[in-house]
Amino acid sequence: MTQVLCRRNFYSRGGVTIRRVDHMPLISSLTRMPPASKRCVAIATLQVAVTLISACAASPPKSPEQAQADDLIAERISLALNADPTYFYRHVDVRVDGGVAHLSGYIWSTEELYRAKQIAAGVPGVKRVVNEMELERGGNRGGGHSGSG
Repeated sequence: MTQVLCRRNFYSRGGVTIRRVDHMPLISSLTRMPPASKRCVAIATLQVAVTLISACAASPPKSPEQAQADDLIAERISLALNADPTYFYRHVDVRVDGGVAHLSGYIWSTEELYRAKQIAAGVPGVKRVVNEMELERGGNRGGGHSGSG
C-alpha cells in the first residue's frame, strides 16, 4: 500500500471556495528529497518499526514471587514424571510460565506422551499443558506426533 501526500490548494471561483487536491505518491516525493532528508525519513521509519516490534514482543517481567511459583511447579512436575513407574521421563524437560507447563524433549511412544501430559496436568498450580515433545521412533526423531508421513 502506497501512502499518499495530499497538497491542498483553496481558491475562489465565482464566490464559491473550491478545494483542489493533488495526490502525489510518497515514494516519488522521496526521490526528490535531498539525501540528508532521505536519511532522516529512513531513520524515523526505522525507529517507529523498532518501537512497534518491541512493544508487541515484550511481555511484562515476572515478579519474583511468580518466578518462584513457576520454578516450584516445574520442580513438582519433574518429580512427578520421574516417579512414574511405567515410563522413563529423564529426557523430558519442563518449563513453566504463568502456570502453563511446557513439556519438551524426547519420548518413545504416544502412550508415554499422553501420560506425561496427564501427570503434568495433575500437579497443583498447572493451568494448562503445552506439548513440545518429540516422538522417537526406532532411534529416528519424529515431529512429536503419531501420524504417518
